[in-house]
Amino acid sequence: MIDIGKKLRTGYFSLLNGNITIDGSPIPIVDEKLDALITDHDIYVVMSDQNERRIPNKTKFIANCDMSFIIVNKRNATASKEVVEEVSNQLLGLVFPTVANVAVSVEAPLRLSDAYLDSADYAPIDQMQDGFAITKTLIIKNTISQ
Repeated sequence: MIDIGKKLRTGYFSLLNGNITIDGSPIPIVDEKLDALITDHDIYVVMSDQNERRIPNKTKFIANCDMSFIIVNKRNATASKEVVEEVSNQLLGLVFPTVANVAVSVEAPLRLSDAYLDSADYAPIDQMQDGFAITKTLIIKNTISQ
């Protein structure tokens, strides 16, 4: 049995990084490491919580892993949901290009046998000292075997 955490995050990061854009600018994908001025648009995706549960099996190691992706849009004026929805659409289109296909690759000896969007939730608009932020969290459930 090996730890699947970093290998799964690496698979998602490789697929998403540089491939989601707003107004022609790539949206950063970060692993909970934030810079103060992360983008010109103050839009980014945080690979956040990752929860693993082992599935008892006598023939191979199998785990379910929930991964949370938080899409953040910070603005000086009141934000709208349209930007986070556009980023969400692009993210989901990259991960799930067809109904029967998941585009995330994981390094051997791991195998991603299934993934699906479990939930998508908006947080209320948050007023901060320097403006507003709106977030949308996507939780993708993954099944990994080795």
